[in-house]
Amino acid sequence: MPYRPVPRAFLAVTSLLAAGGACAQAPAWPAAGASSPVAFRGDANVEIDTTHQNNGVGSTQGGRIELNLMGKTTLGDAFLAGKASFLARKDGGTATDDMWVQAGHAKADVKLGRFEAMDLYPQGRDTVLNRAGSGVYRANFIRGRFGGASGNVMHLAGHAQLADGLHLEVGLADTGKASNLAAGQAEGLRPVLSYAADGWLLKAGAEIGRMSDTGAGDGARFVDLRGVGLSASRAVGPGNLNVNVAAGKADGLWKSAVVAANYTVPLGPWVHLELGRIDPETPGRRGETVRTVGVGWQLSLFGIRDAYVTPALSWSSSSADAFQPGLGGTGQRIERAVRVRFNYVFAAF
Repeated sequence: MPYRPVPRAFLAVTSLLAAGGACAQAPAWPAAGASSPVAFRGDANVEIDTTHQNNGVGSTQGGRIELNLMGKTTLGDAFLAGKASFLARKDGGTATDDMWVQAGHAKADVKLGRFEAMDLYPQGRDTVLNRAGSGVYRANFIRGRFGGASGNVMHLAGHAQLADGLHLEVGLADTGKASNLAAGQAEGLRPVLSYAADGWLLKAGAEIGRMSDTGAGDGARFVDLRGVGLSASRAVGPGNLNVNVAAGKADGLWKSAVVAANYTVPLGPWVHLELGRIDPETPGRRGETVRTVGVGWQLSLFGIRDAYVTPALSWSSSSADAFQPGLGGTGQRIERAVRVRFNYVFAAF
């Protein structure tokens, strides 16, 4: 039978919240008619990317203005929060980035809407990181920000503080049609356990669900997806170091594994090194190795507060001649890109 995450997965999340609530103190509810403290904030920023690529792409430019609005109300130990991020794009379009509501208390909460759950594969600054060939699986298919046709995907995440420094997130995505899922997306369960102590942040998680065999489009079918991800992060010197490992399997399509490390210094360098492997499950197709390097440097722009320019470049190569869709690759044997990013936070309120 194909995997269906609801209602069993939904019960798992609600059981998690109930368990978290049992170990928390009861919220101190105010008397009837009493006012509750409300915090509201917002900001706006502009980001422009000017990029040059090989393979006949040439020079391109993209960007957006982003307006973020967020509010939070507290009632004793309980809270209710919401966020909306609106985008005005250089191509003339508009979009919504984040749009979510979150409710709970100090020990447990639930979040619903359009958002990204915990990242099992942090890439540092990630100004430009174009992967050749098929790309790689990075344990983030069920992470979130389902949009477009995949706006029909229900997404929630439950959180519980299990002990000092120990945090559990259980994400759930569900939809009725494979064509609602874009390439690189899946429905199912995504539990992630994180632990922070002695300057380390350790994360381990899994993705258990199903994805579209072709991405969004007529005739798309579900195939089972299983994956795991591990990440370790620590401040080292003036910057932050991330080491990531991920592996996954889409039934009848591919197996993929990757290891990566990156180091990022605020107002300084960024370096990302990555080695990935894809083994197609199609008879007669040989395995593929993808090597990717990204480097960049962030600079203050004229010393203006919250204004930065970041030149960066990425290089990637694939050992294959035929490529797997849905893993984020460019479908080219060699992929080179140079990008200059301007970012300016021009309003905060």
